[in-house]
Amino acid sequence: MWSDAQWSARSPLVVAADGGWRNCCSSCSDNGGHYHSVLGPTATAHTPWTSEDLRTTARTASTWLKYYIPHRFWTHFIDLVQSLNEQHRESIAAYNVRHGLKAKKSLMKLMSYWGAVRAWKDARLTDPSWVDVDGTVYWDCSNFIYAEVMLRTWPSLRDLYYNDGSIGDVLEAFLGYAWRCRRRDLPQSSFQQRFVEQVELLSFAVWALQHFYHSTTW
Repeated sequence: MWSDAQWSARSPLVVAADGGWRNCCSSCSDNGGHYHSVLGPTATAHTPWTSEDLRTTARTASTWLKYYIPHRFWTHFIDLVQSLNEQHRESIAAYNVRHGLKAKKSLMKLMSYWGAVRAWKDARLTDPSWVDVDGTVYWDCSNFIYAEVMLRTWPSLRDLYYNDGSIGDVLEAFLGYAWRCRRRDLPQSSFQQRFVEQVELLSFAVWALQHFYHSTTW
């Protein structure tokens, strides 16, 4: 959940008490913690990419996704997850309780907890969200960024949910599903892999534009 400052600014970037920029949920943004990054005096001191590099990456990835992935993919994905949530409600509720979560949490929300993007190899992240067992660095670009990616690439998704946070959860859950498939070595076609890579490229580029250059233009 975003802090009041994040909602007010319509941006995941807020300044914490120590003067560092926070890009995360309300508790981290207000108090500091695992999910955070510090913005130095100049963006170029912390990133090897120019703003135009990032915009080009974002536009290219978004164009690919618009062309190859129709809006109906997401409606099918949402319907599938919601159907599974209903079919396995009791076991999901039991899982939630075992892990100290509210029993009513949905499968979509649980899947979103696993969602993050593989950070670019030359990314200089001061505190990655996590490092997988194979050494892959993951970064949570924030629900706000995922919602922006969804709505600017597939604007008609606005009709499916009443708030941006829920739309962001869908993409985050998709990334979580992709991560589980990789961890289990499930077979994926080259197209499926390309699809996930384009989503990750777009999300990370948009996050980096906002984080390092305070720019929402791409």
